[in-house]
Amino acid sequence: MTIEDKYLGWKDLFFDRFVHCYDDIDQPPGSNIPLAKINFDNNTGYVEDGTINIAELLQYLRIHNKVYGHDYNPLEIFFVLQTLERLVEGAKEIFKDQPGVQDMPTYKGFFIRDDFSRGKDYALDLDKIVSGMGGWYGEDEDPCYSMFVSQDQIWNLNPILKVLADEGSPLAKKLGYEINSYVSDNGYTIYNPYLSWINHYYHYCPTFNEDKLKPWDRVEDRKNKFKMTDKVKRGANNWYYSGGTISCVDNFMGKRYRKNLRTFIYRGIVFFLDRIWHTPLFEKMGVKMKYNAYYCYAATSGIWYNKGFKKRLAKRFNESLRGGGDLFGANLACMVCDRRDIDWEALRLWLDKYDEPTDKGMVNSPIQFMYLYLYYAFNK
Repeated sequence: MTIEDKYLGWKDLFFDRFVHCYDDIDQPPGSNIPLAKINFDNNTGYVEDGTINIAELLQYLRIHNKVYGHDYNPLEIFFVLQTLERLVEGAKEIFKDQPGVQDMPTYKGFFIRDDFSRGKDYALDLDKIVSGMGGWYGEDEDPCYSMFVSQDQIWNLNPILKVLADEGSPLAKKLGYEINSYVSDNGYTIYNPYLSWINHYYHYCPTFNEDKLKPWDRVEDRKNKFKMTDKVKRGANNWYYSGGTISCVDNFMGKRYRKNLRTFIYRGIVFFLDRIWHTPLFEKMGVKMKYNAYYCYAATSGIWYNKGFKKRLAKRFNESLRGGGDLFGANLACMVCDRRDIDWEALRLWLDKYDEPTDKGMVNSPIQFMYLYLYYAFNK
C-alpha cells in the first residue's frame, strides 16, 4: 500500500467513524469534535481532550485547503470554530437549572471540553462514547478528569487559532483573544464562574444591620459582592507561564507582546526549562519532559529567550521522526518551521511506517498522520 493509499483509507475511516461533521451554526451536541480512539471490538469511542482534538482537526482542515482547495474540504473551518463557541455556551447551559445562572453573562473564554450526549451515537454508529460529559451524567466517571477548560487546552488551541487569525479569520482572532484574556483577567487562574456564583448564592449572607444595608438592597448587595472563588480542578494555576499568556493576549490584539517584568521573568523561566531542566541528564533522573506549553506560546506570539525556537522545534521534531516514539510538536512544526529545516526524508519514512487503515481492535485517531501526509504532499 502506498502512502497516498494509506492516507485515503485513514481519511475515509476518520470522517466516517471518528467525527460527526456538521456544516451549520445550529449544531447538534458532539458534532465536529473528533474522538481520540475507538475500540471497534465493543464499539466504544473515547473523546479524552475534545478541544485538543478540535485543534488537530483545524490543523488538518487548514493544510487540506492548501493542497486541495476549499471546494473539496470535508468540513469548513468556520463551523469548527463555531463548535468552540458552542462549548462556551455549553459551560453555562449545564448549570441552567441553578438559581441566578440564566441572569449571568456568558463568560467568553470559559468552555467545556466536549458536549457528547448519553447513549448510542447514531451519527458515528457507536454504542457508547466515553467523554467528559459522560462523567457529568454519572457514566464512566473518573474523578481525576475535569470536563472544563484547563491551561493545556488553551496552549494547544493557541497556535492554530493564531495562524487562522493571521490568514483572515475574525472568529479565530476573537476566540484566541477571549480564551487567553479570561485567564489573564482572573489573575492567571482558571475559575469556573458559574460554580463560583452558585456557591456564592448559597453561602453569602448580607448584613442584618439595616442602618448599613436596607432589606430591599440585599439581593443587589449579593450580586455586587460576587467574585471568582472556585477553580477548575485540573490545570487551573500556571503563574510561571503568565508571561506567555499575556503575550498571547497582546498578539491576538495585533500587538507585539509587552515587555514588562512578567514577560521578562517568563523568558528566564523558559531558558531554564529548555536549557537546564528539560535535558537528557534530568530526563534520566525521572523529570517529565513538558516542552509543549512554551513552544505553543512561542509559536503563537514569538515570546522566547532568543530567536532560535523555530530551529530548536524543527530539530526536536526531526529527532522524534527518527526515534520511533511519540512525535515532538508535529502540529507546531507544520505551522511555524522553515521548510529547509525539516528532514523530509525522515518524515517520508515515518509516513511509510505508519499502520495501515483498520477497524479492528483499539484504534487511535489517525488525524496526526493525515495532516503530516498533507504537509509532506504540499511541500514535496
